[in-house]
Amino acid sequence: MDDLSFALTSFRKGVVMTIEELTSLRAWSTVTVRRYLRKWGARTSYNHNGRYYVLGDIPRFDAYGLWNYRGVRFSKFGNLTRTIINIAGASEAGLNASELSRLLGYEAHPVLARLSEKGVLSRERHHGRYVYFSADTAVFQAQQRARENMDSFPCEELSAEGAIVLLVEKIKHPACEVSELSGRLRRRGFQVGVEAATAFLERHRLLKKT
Repeated sequence: MDDLSFALTSFRKGVVMTIEELTSLRAWSTVTVRRYLRKWGARTSYNHNGRYYVLGDIPRFDAYGLWNYRGVRFSKFGNLTRTIINIAGASEAGLNASELSRLLGYEAHPVLARLSEKGVLSRERHHGRYVYFSADTAVFQAQQRARENMDSFPCEELSAEGAIVLLVEKIKHPACEVSELSGRLRRRGFQVGVEAATAFLERHRLLKKT
């Protein structure tokens, strides 16, 4: 087996590797490894300071375009900034910093503040928290209406039937954020706000803490 085939096979077997690990396979230089990474269409992690790489055909991205391998996280959108812009911009009702951080498995607050200041994302306060929306005016207005509709029942307690439906939706769509689960319930006739749904899921330890 030649050096290139050996390195590629080892990379695929290791699944996720750093440049240092790849250079050690055949004593290649960093420049050589980076050239092969581009040739192979490798993706860079958006956490761990982008130190980890994976071959482009390995990740099986979820509905949000995210993939996690042993705590190393990748996005089909590329780096953290592009990932946040795409996910918040495409969300049904915008996302607050806690929702995004929980979804990404990464602290999103500092990046969100910068993106808002640059006008890359729109930002509005809802119940004392900033919610981030698309910078596109038409999309922003639709997201804002959806968020206001969800937030209009913040103190409502879940009925037994509503709780069952929420649990079923959470099981069927584990990657969905609370705002989207609330939207799913609303479309099925259960007017349960984001805060009530969050409180219920946290009480039953079904949400990861950020």
